[in-house]
Amino acid sequence: IDQQMKEVSRLARVMQRDHERFFKELPNCIMPNFDAKYGVHSNGVYYKLVDKGGASLYYSSATRIGPAELRKAVCSESLDTLLKSIVDSNPIVSQAYLNTSDNMNRLYPFMVDAPGQYGPTLVMKDYNFYYLADEKHDPERDVKWTEAYLDPAGQGWMISAVVPIYYKNVLEGVSGLDVTIDALIKNVLDMKLSWATGAF
Repeated sequence: IDQQMKEVSRLARVMQRDHERFFKELPNCIMPNFDAKYGVHSNGVYYKLVDKGGASLYYSSATRIGPAELRKAVCSESLDTLLKSIVDSNPIVSQAYLNTSDNMNRLYPFMVDAPGQYGPTLVMKDYNFYYLADEKHDPERDVKWTEAYLDPAGQGWMISAVVPIYYKNVLEGVSGLDVTIDALIKNVLDMKLSWATGAF
């Protein structure tokens, strides 16, 4: 279990560096070549309409979507390759994501109905998978693990490894890797052991 958790922590640090690079390059980002389509849901959420094999995008209706927010949403398509690689290569990681300080959520695997699942407003700072990595709770800016909680994205009970994403000493967001309790049972506690031993 310790080895599995250390591996997830290492992956979270890799993701942290990639997402810090994203915010550093955001003012000059070159829009990726893609055919993703975005729209506004009936509840006011700005979101990604169609699954093209990457991450979903949700922007809370409480956030005014101007040119800077649109740019951030579109440019964040560049994060999908790493998000997808982490989830697809580690059997206990069920989701990888970036949550921003202005309530944007980019999450892989794609959520078919993110606006319906999250609702019209989602305040990231109210959730442990965000505030545990803020300046007050994580002044070292290292990986933090949450206690078990019920996932608002609908994946059941889980724990998360979260890392803060800073640019120019400002907390721009928090990135995380989710490990469901079910995945722990299937991939760690259910292992076949020699003799008459078992995991609990």
